[in-house]
Amino acid sequence: MAEEKKGRSRQAKDALQKIQERIYELADRVKEEALELSKVSRTKLDIMTLRRERNSLLADLGSRVYELLKRGKLRSAELNSLKAKVEKVEEKISALEAEVSKVSRKEEEVETVVPAPPKKTTRAKTRTSRAKKASSTSAEKDTGAKVE
Repeated sequence: MAEEKKGRSRQAKDALQKIQERIYELADRVKEEALELSKVSRTKLDIMTLRRERNSLLADLGSRVYELLKRGKLRSAELNSLKAKVEKVEEKISALEAEVSKVSRKEEEVETVVPAPPKKTTRAKTRTSRAKKASSTSAEKDTGAKVE
């Protein structure tokens, strides 16, 4: 019976040791995959940053080419077609900005013609103003002078 107990104890110890080894293996694997994901994420962020930089440079290039086209220092049928499209968009923007400006001016005119409604007072302010009024009324009675 004692040997049977020792045998079970040994089996349990071996099983626990195998479980522990497996846990360590899995932890190492998780660590490696986390590092790999981190590297991939950093690389994706670098790619995004470089794309933004490229887009900014392309926008600057486009602006400079557009200015050269407007001044007549650069000639190209394809570029002139794009220039015409940009000018149409700019005209639409100007028209919309004029509309906004007109509406804003009308709103300002309405604000000057129609006074703003009086502000609502809170109960505390009302009590305070009532107390001031009562004390000024009693002071007026005593002195005959109006207190403000």
